[in-house]
Amino acid sequence: FALKIICLATLMSPLWLQPISATINGLLLCKLITIQYKYIIMNSKTIGIVLARSGSKGIKNKNIILINNKPLIHYSLEALIKSKTCSKIIVSTNSNKYIKIIKKFFFKSIDVFKRSEKYAQDNSSSEKAILEIIKNKKKILENYKYCIFLQLTSPLVNPRDFKNGLNLLKNKNFDSIFTGFKSKKF
Repeated sequence: FALKIICLATLMSPLWLQPISATINGLLLCKLITIQYKYIIMNSKTIGIVLARSGSKGIKNKNIILINNKPLIHYSLEALIKSKTCSKIIVSTNSNKYIKIIKKFFFKSIDVFKRSEKYAQDNSSSEKAILEIIKNKKKILENYKYCIFLQLTSPLVNPRDFKNGLNLLKNKNFDSIFTGFKSKKF
């Protein structure tokens, strides 16, 4: 059997690499990622999955750097919650500090999953971290057909982006869609 998850993910170039237009938020939508499991999702509920690994080598603790007195992770999570597209949001993190911050800002809205260190290394892939969530939360995931996979380094994403992307995915029956922005090389 296969677990079919339709992913809606936000991918924006990190703030330190590219300028981002607030009107063209990088929104990635992937349809029908098939992962081998014991069941098939039967309804159209949407779950949010967010990976929040600490230990960045480029910019230390980039996910919790304060911007206007709020950690970076606050902005994308707040947009996802305000979009009302997800009936449940799971944040996977290896950091107790991140867990405290998430609970401080989003106590009831977000389910925190403590990621194993095995899948929280510099060379760990997002796919393996997501598979760890699926393996450990399979009873919960049975109830969902769509999954919004959100990158935390996307502070300019807004609730409308999630709604529009999910509607486009459902109505056009695409295998995958994503939005991004044009980057002019110097």
